[in-house]
This record gives sequence, C-alpha cells and structure tokens, in this order.
Amino acid sequence: MSYVQMKMTFEVSSSIHSTGDRLAFWIDKPTALDSSAGQRPILTASSVKGLLRATAESLLRRQGKIVCIGPRPEQLCADPMTSCVICRHFGSPRVKSPLRFFEACLDGDVRRDTRMNVGIERRRRVAKEDHLFSVEVSQARSLIAEVSGLYSQEESAKEAIGLLYLAAKAIFALGGGRSRGLGHVDLSRYDAQLDGMEQSLNEVMEAVLEILG
Repeated sequence: MSYVQMKMTFEVSSSIHSTGDRLAFWIDKPTALDSSAGQRPILTASSVKGLLRATAESLLRRQGKIVCIGPRPEQLCADPMTSCVICRHFGSPRVKSPLRFFEACLDGDVRRDTRMNVGIERRRRVAKEDHLFSVEVSQARSLIAEVSGLYSQEESAKEAIGLLYLAAKAIFALGGGRSRGLGHVDLSRYDAQLDGMEQSLNEVMEAVLEILG
C-alpha cells in the first residue's frame, strides 16, 4: 500500500467568500467558519474536491483525453477496473475515491468584512429590483488545502500526485462570487509526500507528463 499526502498553498490576491450554513444577523450570505479552529473562514472539503475535479476534467478534455463529465451519475464510470483517470482518483457513485479531502483554511492575518451586492438580470443586463443582498468576505495572504489518500499501487499514488498538481496549478479563483472578482488565487507551493518521502518538483512533473502523454 502507498500513502500520499498533498498540501497546496495558494497566494490570495482578492477577497474570498465561501457560503456557510450558519445564521448571522444582517448578513444574507455569511461565510463558512471552522468552529474548532477559532472561527477561521474555510472552504468546505466538498468545495475543494469539486473545484479540483472540474478543473482536472476541463484540462484533460482540452488535451484530447477521454474522461467523464460530472456531476450526472449516469455519465460517470461504473467499473473500477476500467475507470477513467478522473474517476479513479475522485470517485463516482460506483467507484470509491482513495482520496480524502479536507477543509481549506485561510492562513495568516485573516480579516472579515461585509459587502453589498445587487442581483443582475442576465438577459437584460440590468440590476434586478429588490435584489440587494449582503455577502461576508474574508481577506488573507494565503489559503492552504490538504488531501491524503491510500493506494494499492505506487504508480496510482504517483498519478494522484500529478493529477492534483495539474488541477491546482490551473485554478485561478475559488469560492463563491468568482464572477464578481472574488477568490482570485495562484498556487505558490505544492508539497507532496509518498510514503513519508518528499517528492521533488521533477518527480511531480514526471507524473504530470505521464497523465498528459
């Protein structure tokens, strides 16, 4: 068995919003918080997984690779033995993912603020009447996301390291309100370990080239 750990550090260049399920007076869309870590803003694990998967799908399709298109279950792989590279690592209704995704936390001096937004009528390109709403946003220098997994073969573990690097490197925005200029990020550091051994950038890139090749 091979155990992998990936830590992605994103440099944040704009405010970030991730809608949570908590109630907050005078805020229509409060941000998600991790109550066990001193009320720090987070991106949920499902959001992290979904964005990495969608980015990886888009990149591989543009490279001419045949991969499943989520999230419709009938369009995803059903047989673990013949799964595409996306379903092998991110899973499907009938294929269990070997990876575990964790909440992504803002790091450093984190500040929270509230912004007012207005709903837009897309067809007419005008503001909707009575659609003024408040959004809680966060500012920080960086955001850290972590993923781990257990694979039966070392080759599959290395493929996971390359696939997540490929997706993380291509992400330019995350969280909610990306079309409004929120959540702009850039991958500044990618730390990957295979069975406790640090993987060099050359080793990560070899895995990436195997996927794209």
